Amino acid sequence: MIRQSLQAIVSSALLLALAACGDREDRPAPVPAPADASRAPGGEITPPASFSYDDRIGWSDGACLAVASPSLKVGVPVRLVPLDSEPLLDATIASGPMSPGECDPRFAERSGLAGDREVSLYRLAGLPPDFQRTTIAIVDPPPGLSLEGGRSRADLDGDGRLETFSVCTASEGLSFEVRSEGVAKPRWTGYYALGYDLEPNCPPLP
Repeated sequence: MIRQSLQAIVSSALLLALAACGDREDRPAPVPAPADASRAPGGEITPPASFSYDDRIGWSDGACLAVASPSLKVGVPVRLVPLDSEPLLDATIASGPMSPGECDPRFAERSGLAGDREVSLYRLAGLPPDFQRTTIAIVDPPPGLSLEGGRSRADLDGDGRLETFSVCTASEGLSFEVRSEGVAKPRWTGYYALGYDLEPNCPPLP
């Protein structure tokens, strides 16, 4: 009788084990979340935020940043992309937004500093004391920005296309562009009014 009871217990345990294995085999493996995704309180995966070219790209002259984002906080990182073979530079927001004259005394008497685009001006920290270069600036830059052959390139929005950076001279200022490789239309354009005449070298509009 005892032997029969033990055999029954063993048989039941084996059946339960086989059933559990079957459940595990039929259950799909969990899909890992992307490295830059996050989980909401209920456990749902939140996709990474998209890159806003208009809000996160601007230009800088010296330690003054012009960007169409009116509420940047102190300490936000900014990467400066010189428009030649000079190395990339890292800075942070130090103060702002502020008036043109507060950001740079040279801006006080200039009207239409950024052409017809409305921008906010910020002072940058972390740059060399004598830094006076004009650059394209990326606010809170994504990883992967590199300098290859004198050209800065990065996949800013994660779409698999590299973005490139350029500048040309208009009649009274500098015209900036960020383009995706293989795409005709610029992803971002900017203008810096210098207030004096220049020899234009920008290509004609199509």
